[in-house]
Amino acid sequence: MPRVRSLTLYCLLSLIALCLAVPAQAQAQANNSPEPMPMSERDPVRALLGEVHLLRLAFQRWNLNAHRAQIVVERVRAQQEHVDRLRKDLDELRKQMIELKLEQSRLTAFIKDLEDQISREQINLRRLELTAQLKRLKLELEQHGQREQAQRDREMHLSGQLQVDEAKLRELNERLDALEKDLEIQQSANKP
Repeated sequence: MPRVRSLTLYCLLSLIALCLAVPAQAQAQANNSPEPMPMSERDPVRALLGEVHLLRLAFQRWNLNAHRAQIVVERVRAQQEHVDRLRKDLDELRKQMIELKLEQSRLTAFIKDLEDQISREQINLRRLELTAQLKRLKLELEQHGQREQAQRDREMHLSGQLQVDEAKLRELNERLDALEKDLEIQQSANKP
């Protein structure tokens, strides 16, 4: 047992001597080295704080870009919905204009037939009835003409508005593309 104690004591002393010798040797090498130690090795806390600061700035920049991109995406979405709604309204108006033209053509043909029928009619009472009907049809045709003019004006207005809104949509898409390129540039610049 005394031998185990003496062996343990010897190992412990050797370990202490080794621990004291290694830092002394490292200190001697550090004093003999001609190169100055980098800042990160001299003050690791300051170096870590610098890294944290850079990471925080990068995160803030990324967060700001993400926020900008989200705003532009939402504006593009809203503008696209507006453009789609204008196109739908314009298409619907054009269908109505076609239907109105067909109705006008039908009325014009009916009026012509009615005028021919009046000129051939021998009975005065029947001729008066046909003439009254002709006046109503001409009045209806005139109202169709007024409606057609109003629809043409509306079509011109919608077409102009659609062109303006499509230009806005193109501009927003270009801004989104530019933002995407900026993000790609930043990402490639941050790669080691």
